[in-house]
This record gives sequence, C-alpha cells and structure tokens, in this order.
Amino acid sequence: MNGFRSQEALSVDEYLIFLRRVVYHVQRLWPQSIVTVARLTADYIRNIPLEPKARGVRRDGYTNRCLVFNTALLLFKRPANFEPVANMEFNWRAQKVLLALSDNLDRRLAINKLSFRAIRQVMIGLKRSAEERWVAMRYAKTWPPYRQDFDGLDAKRTPEDDYSRSVKAGILMKQEGYTEDDYDRALDTLGGTSAESPTIQTRSLAPKEWKDDKEKWNFFNRWGMKIRATRNVNEAWRVFTTFSDITPNFQVYGEMFLKLQAQELHEEADLLPGDSRETFPVHHNNLSEYELARQSPPTVAELYDQMISRGIKPEGYCLYALVRNARTIQDGFRYLRDSSLDPVSVNSLALFKMPSHQALRRIPLLAFNSYIQLLCRLQPDRRGRQKFHTEEIYRIRHAIVLIKERLTPYTTEGATFRPPWHAVFRALARSNICLTNGRQAEDDAEALRTSTDLLSSVVTTVGMDPEIFKYYCRTIQKVALSRLASLQSSTENPYSQGFAAAAAGEHAPLVTGRQDVLRELKAFFNKLVASVEQAGGLEAPTFLHNVGPVHLHTYIRTLAFLEDTDGMVDVMRWMFRNRSYLDWEAERKSGRGPALIAKTLCAFQAFAGPQLSAEQADEMARHMDAVAEAGGNWRWPTPEEVDRYVHSDLRGGSSRLRQRYLARWWQNALENNEFGDGHVDRVAIE
Repeated sequence: MNGFRSQEALSVDEYLIFLRRVVYHVQRLWPQSIVTVARLTADYIRNIPLEPKARGVRRDGYTNRCLVFNTALLLFKRPANFEPVANMEFNWRAQKVLLALSDNLDRRLAINKLSFRAIRQVMIGLKRSAEERWVAMRYAKTWPPYRQDFDGLDAKRTPEDDYSRSVKAGILMKQEGYTEDDYDRALDTLGGTSAESPTIQTRSLAPKEWKDDKEKWNFFNRWGMKIRATRNVNEAWRVFTTFSDITPNFQVYGEMFLKLQAQELHEEADLLPGDSRETFPVHHNNLSEYELARQSPPTVAELYDQMISRGIKPEGYCLYALVRNARTIQDGFRYLRDSSLDPVSVNSLALFKMPSHQALRRIPLLAFNSYIQLLCRLQPDRRGRQKFHTEEIYRIRHAIVLIKERLTPYTTEGATFRPPWHAVFRALARSNICLTNGRQAEDDAEALRTSTDLLSSVVTTVGMDPEIFKYYCRTIQKVALSRLASLQSSTENPYSQGFAAAAAGEHAPLVTGRQDVLRELKAFFNKLVASVEQAGGLEAPTFLHNVGPVHLHTYIRTLAFLEDTDGMVDVMRWMFRNRSYLDWEAERKSGRGPALIAKTLCAFQAFAGPQLSAEQADEMARHMDAVAEAGGNWRWPTPEEVDRYVHSDLRGGSSRLRQRYLARWWQNALENNEFGDGHVDRVAIE
C-alpha cells in the first residue's frame, strides 16, 4: 500500500519542507523510524507523474523525482542525536530504500555529487563488513599499514580489492565525472586509503564540511582525519608533524588531543584497529631508545601550551574533548576560559553558584555537556576511610542543579538532549562513588534515593530512555550487593542480630522499600517496551526504544536482587515473544549481543530456576522447545555454564545471591516435605 495514494497530496516543494522537518524530529527522538520516512519518500517519488515540462512550470516530472531523491539522500545522512554512530545503520537503510527505488525505475534517477558524498558520510559510520574485517586483520603493524599476504589467495588480490565500501562509492563518484576535493580525500582517509598510502579504516562520524569562503579549511579536515585513522599515539604524532611548514588549526589539535586522551585497548578485547576510539599498543619495531624518545608525542598539557602559544583557541570538538577529559576542575575551567565562550556564563558554572537559565543558554549544549561529564567523572570514589572535602562531594549535586536549570521541561533542548542525564545516572551507578562521607552502604543507598528522585525530572524532560534504565538497574544492584555483604558478615558472627535472624529463617529484603522500587522499575520497563501502533500501510519500528540484550541482562539481574521470581518469568515471556527482534538487535549492536542473550538465560537459570513453580518450569521448557523447532539458536545453559556465569562475577555478588536463593528453596522444601515425593528433582542441587 502506498503512503501517498494521491499525487495531489503535497506539491514537491511542500513535501521537501515536510521532509526536512520530519527528519530533524525523528533523528532527535526516534532514529530507527527514519527508514519509515524513507519508505514514505519512495512512495512519493514513485507517484510523481513523468510529465514533460509545461509552460509556467519550473521542472518536468523526472527532474522533480531527482530533486526529491537527492534531497532525501542528503537529509538522511543526518546523525541521530543519541548514539549517532550506533544508529548510523538506520541512516544507511533509509538511503538504500531510495537507491533500490531508483534501480527499479524505467529510468534511473541521477545522483548528484552531494548525494554521493552523503552516502559516503553514512558509510563511514557503519560497522565493518565481513570483507572489510578480513582486510583489517591483515594490516601490517608498521606504518603505513600495508596489507600483509597470509597465503596465495591474499597475494592474488589487488589494492582495489581491499577498498572499503566508502572508498568504492568515492570511485563511482569520480567515474560519474565529479571532481574530488580535500573533503573527499578526508573521507577516503577514514575509509582506509589516501593518495600517499593506506590508512586505518575508521568507524566514526564524518567531519564537518567547510563551505563557501571557508572551503579551504577542508585541508585541515584531511589532516585531522589522517590523525584519527591511526592506531596509537605514536602513529598519530607522526601524522600530526607531517606538515612542518603549516600551523595546525583547532581541529587538527583536537584530533591529537583525542588520541592522547584515549584509553589503551586491552589485549583480550575483540576489536580491530578503527572499530573504536581506543588506541592499540605501540609497535616498537626494534627501535633504539633514542628513536623511541624522539618519536614519542608530548603530553596533553605540553601540546595545549604549544597550541595557546600559537594563538589558537580551543573550539568545537577540540574544546569538548579537553573539558570532558580534564585532570581537574581547574583545568576544565582553564580550557573554557581560553575559548571564545562568554566569560560571564563560564564563570557562572563554578561550584556553589546559582546561574540563571539565560546565562547557561549562552553556553553551547555540547560544551555544557562536557562540563557535566567532567563534574560526574571527578566525583570521588571511596578509598578506605578517606574523607573528602565538601566541594568534592558536591560536584555531582552541582551537575544536577545545572542540568535542571539549563534543560528545563517543555523546551526543545530539555525534551531532546539526553547526554547530561546519562552522565549523572552513569556516575550514580558507579560501584564505589562517594556521596556522603559515610559507610559504603550509606553511599549506595543515597545513590539509589537520588536516582529515584531524578526519574520524575527525566520523565518530564527527555522521557523514557534505555540507558538511564540500565544505570538505574545497576544502582539498585549495588545497594543489594552492599546488603548481601553485610549479611554475610553478620551470619559469620554468632553474636550478631543477623546471625540470629538467618538461623530463624528470616529473609529481609536486600533493598529498603523493595515494593516501591519494584513498582517504579517495572513501570519504567513496560513503557520502554510498549509496542508502536502500525498504521498507514508503512511498516514502522516495533518499539519506540531500542531495548537490547544488555538492558535485558541488567534488568533480569536486578529483579533477581529484588527477589522477584515472577518478574523474571515475565521478562523471559517477553523475550520469547520478541525473539526475532532480539536476535536482530543483538547482531546489530556488537559481537557481544548473542553472548549477552546467553548470559541472560544463565542469570534466569541461576536465580529464578530454584524458585520456579512446576507450572512455570513447564511453561519455560515449552517456550524453549518452540524456539528449537523454529530453528532458533537459543538454548538453556548447562549446570556447568551456569556455574561459570555465577563465578565470573569478580565481586562475588552472584555467588552470594545464588546461595541465598538456594537456602530459601531448601528451607521451603523442608517445610513442605518435598524431599519424599520427588519434587526436589526439579532443581539441580550442587
């Protein structure tokens, strides 16, 4: 069924106005629905009549089709406001809808240069294809990273065979007669090649394109992307110093700062160079100590002093990276004051000040978010019995005050800009964060109280959010973990009240106000997974939010710590009903997706398994049998796999929780005299 039944619905000019506005909104609120917008646009193009140009009409039918087609391709490159790289797959799917439409028309639609560029900008943000990963695994460790031949098949491949999808799209653009400029060469670099040598294909957002009188600045795009497309700080520094006769601009400095600040990747991580921002270990290649010292890059402070001495102010992403990763609050303020931001507004960010909404609005959102991230990151963690100064403990509360003042309800920014809230909830979920200078259990309880109180602010501003849900779950878990550790200490002391209570079979909840927390948590989850009503003949995404394996694993563990077996069963029912969606989401996000589904099944078996009624156990078994009959790859874990899962929790919380569940099951079995009638066989007892 066509989204546009009548060609008279909207004129071409009216539809393009509508398209610009709807793309802007879906990329702020519902990125996956851009594919639905693409289907709507394809229907509209298909229904534009191929009439010759008439008197008084500016364009003929084919020209109108090409106009809508190219405008849509350009608009569909717009990154999502939240997780723009992870959501870039939807941008590509939207563009592919239009490209497929063109291929199936009697006369293919002409792609202009800006559309070719838009396609390449989207491809830069995609996960590597299987063939691109094959090439990445053969990078030489030296610089430039020429491909190594592992066997005879490798030796037969030409350099062109190794080109990424983005680079191949650039070649098609040139074959269509469009000339290449510095911006296109910057995209080539991110795609894994340059005029001089191979680079590291790097998944990222495309750089800002400079236009008109600033078009010559695209040279710095090319230079900056060559720094980004390296594996470690030494390679990046080598590229940074390539043009000794040209002064780098803030963009080039920003890329170098990001390399210097990036974390080094762990060897066991299943990532290839260019998959993420983390850097890889430096390959020394038998260099002397003198050469190693000569090639070593400066520190962030040394490089920053060099930049300022050259009269270059931190701007844009250079400023944001510096503030976000500053060593101290004072360093963060120095970067902000050295920038071109309004000094009065910058000073109003200081601790214990109450800035006005108007003062905060003069600070760009991304700069504001960087400062919030800094406050949250530098909120102190507990170190034994160390006491912290009031200003140190107050940082995260000050961040909350600033967010509420800057992102007020019922404003566009307040309703759509989520990163500051993510930073706060992520910090509150940290295992050792210090909020009160009290005991750890008091800090954990305070973190949960603060998170719960903030949920109402979140709902009235940015609305429900899977990431905030995940961090809220982790905050609940750490409160329960503190209680479990305390109970273990009590039961090991025969003179404590906890020992007597445990001996009497009493099981107080692990979280104070358990029922209220459960009610809040379940309401949050139910709103996240509410189905989208399908209408109009255009297929829309199933859910408004992308709830994936990582959220479900965290949720089911949280229900386990809240000792809600029925709640865990409800989650499993939801997972079985939506298995196809979850399999797709698991594969889309990362290679860890299927493993996280397996972990979720392990968590269910470890914690809910001992408490299931016979009816619930039979129901779960039937669901899994249906999955096997349908050819699915889910299965219940073996007892050995459950054990490995439980003992992989280095903090010991899973082991303690499982012992608590098994102790309760054992006590119930004794009270109900189930050992004599075979009921006990339903649970594997270690």
